[in-house]
Amino acid sequence: MHKTLTEFVAALRNSDVRVSTSETIDAVKVIQLIGLNDKELLRNSLSIVLPKSDVEKDSFDHCFENFFSFARLSEFKVDDRELDEEGDLFSDEEEGVGRGQGEGQGDSGGTGGFGGNQESLPDDFTKVEEYIKDQGIEIQSRLAKMLLRGDKANLTIAMAEAAKAIDLNKISFFTQKGIYTRKMMVHMGLEELETEMYQLEESEQFIERQVGKRIRQAREYLRVEVRDYVERQFLTVADAEGKELRDEVTRNIKLTNIELRGFSNIQAVVRKMAKRLTALHSRRKKKFNRGILDVRKTIRRNVAYDGILFETHWKQVKIDRPKVMVICDVSRSVREVARFLLMFLYSLSEILPNVRAFAFSARLYEVTDVFKNNTLEKAVEETLDNYGFGSTDYGMAFQDFKDICYEQIDSKTTILILGDSRNNYNDTKSEILQEISKRARQVIWLNPEPRTHWRAGDAEMRAYAPYCSIVEECNSLNHLERVVNQLMSRAN
Repeated sequence: MHKTLTEFVAALRNSDVRVSTSETIDAVKVIQLIGLNDKELLRNSLSIVLPKSDVEKDSFDHCFENFFSFARLSEFKVDDRELDEEGDLFSDEEEGVGRGQGEGQGDSGGTGGFGGNQESLPDDFTKVEEYIKDQGIEIQSRLAKMLLRGDKANLTIAMAEAAKAIDLNKISFFTQKGIYTRKMMVHMGLEELETEMYQLEESEQFIERQVGKRIRQAREYLRVEVRDYVERQFLTVADAEGKELRDEVTRNIKLTNIELRGFSNIQAVVRKMAKRLTALHSRRKKKFNRGILDVRKTIRRNVAYDGILFETHWKQVKIDRPKVMVICDVSRSVREVARFLLMFLYSLSEILPNVRAFAFSARLYEVTDVFKNNTLEKAVEETLDNYGFGSTDYGMAFQDFKDICYEQIDSKTTILILGDSRNNYNDTKSEILQEISKRARQVIWLNPEPRTHWRAGDAEMRAYAPYCSIVEECNSLNHLERVVNQLMSRAN
């Protein structure tokens, strides 16, 4: 009990909540009195003893929730196609769109799915285990069983037990994230799962190969969830007192794992990134007393000197600043990432003066004036609150975008799209994006989801990717900076 409280107090101090020794002793007495079983009672009791202001109370609530909670597992989305060894969901013909060429891996059992005409595993997790047993397949790995039946309750317990066993609370540096992620997965039973997965994938029986591929998908899902859990724990317990280290962590951390209380720190890092890009791209490429002589202007300026060249004039190269139109999906699934994209782009106003912003979940609306007339924080919140609650429809949004500003799109226009492409199985209307792409300088799509999810469920990246100049995963500030740097470099 004392160890748990000591670790929690350390986490509070890292979250800028000042806790003295006497307050720690008071907290020990509180826990001795009420115990650790009732979470809400514990929260309310400690909140009386430890935080001393409204700001500290807010930090305390976030820290308490992270420290005393299980992992927040997302839904495991089943994809109806095979994964290659890297878990890549792009087919060969799509590899050239927004990324390098690569090789896919297929299965002779069929085309485009788990075996073509042969019966597939059910997507309903409550039926998978029974279906496998009916086929005479006995899964030995405990971890594989939990994943195959979508047992989130036991997975969260196993994750918490693994974190405790490997002393995740001792993580000190962001670079240790991969090590701790691997350690947690091994403790949960990764090696047994992989042994069984490889055996099933090499089987001569189609159904066993199918089960093996489902386990491979589940393994990738687990890796992402464990990695996110480690990131959240790092933000809670890591001793990151150095400003440089805090900034580095903020630049690399997954945006969806950053709490809103860190908004001010994010803004500071974003301003630094914007300043660096400004210095890099907003300079005029002037060549004084060197380079190419502008003969016409030199002669004109020296007419008064009877043609004697007292004043030479050298050619100047001016950077062509692009027009940028930003289309943001602000539906609930991506709203936190949209928050940071909008913040970043409007911090780049010096080098991107012609930014127009559009937001949608179903219908699309221009929000440029919202940002001009409000503070950044208020503008972002107003955009998310007013336009973030519809049923996502990319096809309708692209139609609205075309109706609003198709005539303003030209060879200097960059279209920047942020979204996960999850279209609720509506008509993609990809032909509209094709028309826009032909008219614009470039179309850049930033997807906050891992590439392995880009064709799972109702995701439609396969339909949209051919009409984009760049398609990138973007779920950290470093990702975002690289893409904007590419945008400016192409403009030069």
